[in-house]
Order: sequence, then structure tokens, then C-alpha cells
Amino acid sequence: MRMYRCTKEAMVPPQEKEDYLANLNDLCHALFESFCERRSIVALAYMMHAWPLVTDQPGVYRRLLQTLADLRRWHEAELNDTEKFLTARILSKLRSRVSLP
Repeated sequence: MRMYRCTKEAMVPPQEKEDYLANLNDLCHALFESFCERRSIVALAYMMHAWPLVTDQPGVYRRLLQTLADLRRWHEAELNDTEKFLTARILSKLRSRVSLP
């Protein structure tokens, strides 16, 4: 018997939420490592505002979505191609799951 938790966003099986969270954390970790390697202080400051993800609450996802969207909006020229790809991938995953007010 599968247990489901009810959230405002959607009814999602617990294992799917854990997989989603782990996948997002993996993508964010790769992005963080790239920022560290390049010593991209501004990008690191943005990233540290919303990551690491420690829970699967919608507010956590919204904060990460808004933070990375702001990073791309205001500092996209400072991102390399890999970072642009990773942020686009993360934002896409977040937008598919999170509704913004």
C-alpha cells in the first residue's frame, strides 16, 4: 500500500519526492562546484541563499527557483555555458513542480 502526502502543489508519492529532491541537490551541487572552481563570488552568494535543500517543502523550492531566476536575470553574462545549462535545467525542473503566486 502506497502512502501519499497531501501538499498544496500536488499529491506526490514519498519516493518520487525523495528522488526529485536528490536530483535537484545533485544538479545544484554541480552548479556550486562550478562556481567554486571559478571563484564566482556573486553566483556563490546567490546559491548559498537557497541551497542546500534539506526538505521537500514548496517554500524551499520557490526560494531556489526565485534565487536562480534572479541570478540569471541580473548576472547571466557572468555564467559560463555549463552554468547556464545547469541553471536552466534546475529552473525547468522547479517550474514543473512549483507554482508561483
